Amino acid sequence: MEKNTFTPGERVIFTTEIHNQTSKCIKTVTFALYIHVQYEGFTPSAERRSRVDSSELLRQEANTQITPFNTTKIVSTLNLPQVLSVSSGMRDGEIMSTHYELVSTVHLPWSLTSVKAKVPIIITSAPVDPDSCPRLEGAASPKSQECQN
Repeated sequence: MEKNTFTPGERVIFTTEIHNQTSKCIKTVTFALYIHVQYEGFTPSAERRSRVDSSELLRQEANTQITPFNTTKIVSTLNLPQVLSVSSGMRDGEIMSTHYELVSTVHLPWSLTSVKAKVPIIITSAPVDPDSCPRLEGAASPKSQECQN
C-alpha cells in the first residue's frame, strides 16, 4: 500500500506479491478488511474486564493460477463503507477502542493450512477542506471550530 491511513468512503488500493515456492498451483487468494473493537468495563465486584469483538467488513476473492515456483502480483481495490468508526487506542477512562486490519490469505488446496499476511490500517475522520468553510467578511480566521482543524 502507498499509505495506511484512510477516510470512510475512500478506496484502498494494494498490491500483493506471492512467491509460490511449492510444486502445486495456488488457485485462491482472499482479501478481507476486519474491524477489532475492544470494550473495557468493570464487574459488580470492581474487577476490570475486557472483551474484543472482531468482524469482517469487506471481502474479496481472487481466483488465480499461480504456477509452481513462480511469482505473481495481484493489484486489488476495496471501497471502504461511507460510515466507519474512527481508529482509536485505549486511553484512560475510555470504554472502547477500534482498530482495523487488512488480511490477505493464500489458500493451499493440498493442505488444511493457509498463509496469512496482516497489515494494520488507520481510519480517520474526513479532512476538512479550508476552502469550503465560510469566512466572515474581513476576518482572517475560519468562522467555525470545525474549520480550524
